[in-house]
Amino acid sequence: MGQGGFGFLSMGTRYKGPIFGISSEILFFASFGIGYKQRSRLTSISLLAGGAMIITFWLVAPIMGWYSYFYIVLRNIYDLQIVIGSIIAGLGVLRIFREWKLKSSREILNKPNGQNNAYL
Repeated sequence: MGQGGFGFLSMGTRYKGPIFGISSEILFFASFGIGYKQRSRLTSISLLAGGAMIITFWLVAPIMGWYSYFYIVLRNIYDLQIVIGSIIAGLGVLRIFREWKLKSSREILNKPNGQNNAYL
């Protein structure tokens, strides 16, 4: 056990939440920015799944009695977390659609000349 009896990280939830929550959201946005020009399905799916996890947590947590303080008193922070999760998931969907569009345009350009006569 830790020094204060809290386990591995000897800090309370009051400090763990902002440290691990905000840093993970910053990393999601950084992964989108760094990999903007690169086509990676893994990054796209990670953004989509991460946004869905953030949204799901903040919708389920007040029902289970966790973080009820945010839901009742600090409603703006609660709503902001759901919006941030939606933005992260939306970035993942945007990347998936961009990959799909790029793939379909490459398939059209790579067809032999005889097959492209439908567009004339």
